[in-house]
Amino acid sequence: MNYELAKQLKDLGFPQHLERGKLVFTDDGEIIKSSDYSLVPTLEELIEACGEEFHGLRKGKDEWFADARKPFVKPYKGKRWKLTRSDKTPKEAVAKLWIALQT
Repeated sequence: MNYELAKQLKDLGFPQHLERGKLVFTDDGEIIKSSDYSLVPTLEELIEACGEEFHGLRKGKDEWFADARKPFVKPYKGKRWKLTRSDKTPKEAVAKLWIALQT
């Protein structure tokens, strides 16, 4: 995960609990432990943060897709709408899905 995506998560309120052994990015992009950091969450933390709206993770040919159901979106023909975000890694796809769920 790059610094820009980690910073976007932080700016939208993703929990920033620094634990021993976690990778963090400083504001200048360095990977160190510091009081001025953006957390690089685990895939499990990202999925958990998506909550009940998280629907699944799947691998395409060249990218990963993270899906969520958005119950607050008007149903179409009795089905809930699905929200999907994709990226080259499962972690980045779920991070982008969490960001989409916040906006």
